[in-house]
Amino acid sequence: MKKAILSVILFLIIFSSTIVFAASNAYSPTVKWVFVPTNTRWSINWYYASEFTTINERSRLETWIKDEYTGASNDVFNNGEYTITHYYINTSYNKYLKTEWAIFDKKDKLIKKLDNPNADWKDIRPGSGFEQCVQAALLFARNQ
Repeated sequence: MKKAILSVILFLIIFSSTIVFAASNAYSPTVKWVFVPTNTRWSINWYYASEFTTINERSRLETWIKDEYTGASNDVFNNGEYTITHYYINTSYNKYLKTEWAIFDKKDKLIKKLDNPNADWKDIRPGSGFEQCVQAALLFARNQ
C-alpha cells in the first residue's frame, strides 16, 4: 500500500511539472512562431507554435497561437501588444476552447496571465484571421 501511494505521488509530481514546463515554454522567447498570412482587414498578425501543435489523443487540434496587433498607435488597441493563447479545437475544427493565455506589451513584458480550466466551446468565425491560423496549424499537425 505504501509503495502504491508513493507511486501515485511521484506520478502527480512528474505530471504537474510537465504541465508547468510545457506552459512556460510556450511563453519563452525561443519559441519558433510560424507566421500565417491572412486576408482580413484587421491589423493583426497571426502565428502558431509548430513545436506545440499536435492532434491529441481525442483527435482534437491542440496548439498555441500568437496574435500580434500591428495597427497605428492612435488606434483603440495599444500598438505592438500581443497575446499567446493555448487552444483546443474540436474534431469538426469549427469550435475552440481557450484555456490559458498571456498578454504582453510591445517590449515583451508580461501584462497579464489568465487561465480558464472550465472554458466553454466557442464558435470559430468563418473567414477570420483566427480561422486561417487554425487551418494552417491543422495542416501542419496532420503532416507530422
